[in-house]
Amino acid sequence: MLVKELVNEVRKRAKGKRIEKVAIGISYVGVVNELNGMGVAFVFRDQLGYHCEVSEYAGEMPKEAEKLLDLALSSNPLDSSVGIATINSFCKPGKYEKGDLLDLLDVGREDVVGMVGYFGPFIKKLKDRVKEIYVFEKGVFDAPFVYPDWAAEFLLPKVDVAIITGTSVINKTIDHLLDLASNARSIAVVGPSTPLVAEPFFKRGVNILSGVLVKDVNLAFKIIVEGGGTIKLNKAVEKVNIVRD
Repeated sequence: MLVKELVNEVRKRAKGKRIEKVAIGISYVGVVNELNGMGVAFVFRDQLGYHCEVSEYAGEMPKEAEKLLDLALSSNPLDSSVGIATINSFCKPGKYEKGDLLDLLDVGREDVVGMVGYFGPFIKKLKDRVKEIYVFEKGVFDAPFVYPDWAAEFLLPKVDVAIITGTSVINKTIDHLLDLASNARSIAVVGPSTPLVAEPFFKRGVNILSGVLVKDVNLAFKIIVEGGGTIKLNKAVEKVNIVRD
């Protein structure tokens, strides 16, 4: 299981370290460790239920980094987000390329692209560069190329290039999605939630990890606390990519 490998890998870095603060916003979780490293992860707000208590740890969040790491293995969506954000707070890749994923992704006019998650800016840039796009999303979108998430079961194995949301690490669908996309020539995992820990992904066929490094911790934390989403968060982070050799 990919998430277990991520936890085990980052545990070496987090051993004996403490977490300074945790923000649980409407769109993102932010975790800041004692080294001033910050990680973020998406919040599946539609899965939090309708009761007033959405986090059993509110006011009592553990300070030991290893305890929060283990939350990445939880079946609770919010706890899992806290765990993935904790992983991301300890991710500092030694080698990476800055910039947009599409500047590095190998796509051509004869390619069929499968996209798990609706990435509007990517769609706009790709639609004139490729033969066809399949977008798999739970929401309802009025576009001929958008399919329900379950359609990935029979369409994702047919694509040449796969772009998979990093939120699939949070909800534990990443392993199955990578299996479905195993016929693709190129696979990218993308988004602020994406853990920049290369080996567990690369050995499963991923070519590019495209995530973020938080450059302004105070601003990022403030944005999350005040309910900001990806557009606002982009002001405090830098998009980076780890490309498999």
